[in-house]
Amino acid sequence: MLHKLVAGKNPMLLAAAAAIVTGCGGGGGHDSDTAGTAPSAPPVPTITEQARMSEYPASWKVAFGPTAALQVAPPAPFGIEDDGNYRFPLWTERYTGFNPQEVVYPAGLVTHVGAPALKIAIRKIQDMPIKLRDGTKIYADVLRAADAPLDKKLPTIIAWSPYGKTTPKNHAYQHWIAQLPVDRVSGLAVTEGPDPNFWAPNGYNVVHIDPRGVNKSEGSVHWWGSVNAQDGYDAVEWIAQQPWSNGKVGMSGVSWLGISQYFVASTNPPHLAAIAPRSHSADIYRQLYVMTGGIASVTPFFKELIDGIMGDRSQTERLDVMAVEQPLMTPYWEDKRAKVENIRGPAVYAVGGYGGFGSTSDAILSVPEGKKWLRYANNYHLADYYSDASLAREKKFFDRYLNNIENGWETDTPKAMIEVLEPGVGSGIAQVRTGDKWPLENTEYRKLYFDAANSTLNASPPAAGVVSYDAMTGTKSFTYTFTQDTTIAGFMKGKFFVQTNGANDMDVFVRVEKVKGVAVIPLTVNNARQRVSLRELDPVLSTDYRPVHTFKENKYLASGEIAPVEIWLQSHAMLFRAGEQLRVTVGGNAMAVTSFGTASGLRTTGTHMIHASADRNSFVQIPVVP
Repeated sequence: MLHKLVAGKNPMLLAAAAAIVTGCGGGGGHDSDTAGTAPSAPPVPTITEQARMSEYPASWKVAFGPTAALQVAPPAPFGIEDDGNYRFPLWTERYTGFNPQEVVYPAGLVTHVGAPALKIAIRKIQDMPIKLRDGTKIYADVLRAADAPLDKKLPTIIAWSPYGKTTPKNHAYQHWIAQLPVDRVSGLAVTEGPDPNFWAPNGYNVVHIDPRGVNKSEGSVHWWGSVNAQDGYDAVEWIAQQPWSNGKVGMSGVSWLGISQYFVASTNPPHLAAIAPRSHSADIYRQLYVMTGGIASVTPFFKELIDGIMGDRSQTERLDVMAVEQPLMTPYWEDKRAKVENIRGPAVYAVGGYGGFGSTSDAILSVPEGKKWLRYANNYHLADYYSDASLAREKKFFDRYLNNIENGWETDTPKAMIEVLEPGVGSGIAQVRTGDKWPLENTEYRKLYFDAANSTLNASPPAAGVVSYDAMTGTKSFTYTFTQDTTIAGFMKGKFFVQTNGANDMDVFVRVEKVKGVAVIPLTVNNARQRVSLRELDPVLSTDYRPVHTFKENKYLASGEIAPVEIWLQSHAMLFRAGEQLRVTVGGNAMAVTSFGTASGLRTTGTHMIHASADRNSFVQIPVVP
């Protein structure tokens, strides 16, 4: 197959590459030699210089460190098994060198053993420069149908990712770590991104971008926040000006790629028409298990993630260092919350999976009402993302907003579509609940009170009681037995009246599970957690069903003080049959281990106590839907 690959230079390619975004005004201009080659952009909204920052203020004292050395390696041979010799750091792509060129991959090409053959010939326009507002150049690859003339205007889907844009690649590690069938994605897709083997035959461009600092892109790597978001703004507007673009741009992808979409969308690029984030968060401090609950999780997972990003002698932002040096909510961390309430232009189709961050349903809450939809899926996020049914839904969404096709998306698609789980029974999906809003209408928030004497959860608070556990080694569990089939779908929270001796602070971890005979199914995928001294609620962001903390000031416990603390327990949808149990376990250090690693800097000494009485009625709250 290799001899069928065609590479070369193309005058239109070079002309397109010369069209670059310039100036702090947000990407409205062209270089003089390409003026008039693209449709004129609508007026760019006025944006403050602070919002258009190209670097962090010095007062934020942001920690940066070297990226991984840029390793240039030859392309992996087509069709090989993954024997470990072609696997670079877990989250990065193979980088094959800087080479502006045009390559055509023939129909029928198989990029690695078991991968699907390419449905059509696909052209890749490689290493196109995008000049950002501060003059920094980043690089992009454009993939589209090879038989489409370069001046044919097509809608575009962006994969905005620090993992590297180099393709083809072997996805074997994804098949292992993310339960992704090997035949679901071609080697022309970047990690956790849209597959050109699906989108190009359907008339779309797919643009892979190395953001600032990644591979040969200039500058330093920024982990979300305003700099990265405004770089995305510039990239969207650059794409809209190209002769191969119809001026409608969307974004798609999972995890990092999903998170970044909310940040970019919050800047409202005029030509960003739609985003489809998956398994994502919009608040890095509170929900990404970096500082969730105010407890640092400086884990090997995040160190590997940060250390694996390759750059050409560039620097990368160190979230792990910032978690230690700035443990409270500072301007730096405030900048790591996407201001989704500001989204005005793009339509939003958000998809979450119960194996993800548990925060997908939180992110979309603050997006203004209108063109927004939420789906919660049963499958692990990548298996669902590349499934036929899910691709068909996403295509219908993008066809509507990037191609202006009146296809019934708005009338046929529920605003909320929630797959209610029943693991171990059939497909694992007991029912699909739909509604015109999220949370679902008619949700009953039911409180289940701790009974210290019987270790149970009850519909009414007990007269008096207190339970205790050793903060280092102990846990305490409470169970509730359902007397009839019950569906929960939505947000869970806990409110505990806590006390400690031997310390002035305490870290509380909570695990919620379904117990069905000997089977135990987690509802909190990673144990929920909260530092008690950071219990103050944000009155603007909090609701009765979803506590959001300010994390701005430690309010330590006085000796003997009993304090109420609310804890975000994520969201879930599960069917409980009569006789099945809900189990809530509370603990300290013994529960600090999660799938992302062990939380660090814990405040778990002495004895922790939970009061459970009529006037100090500790409870968990579950969302019951009729």
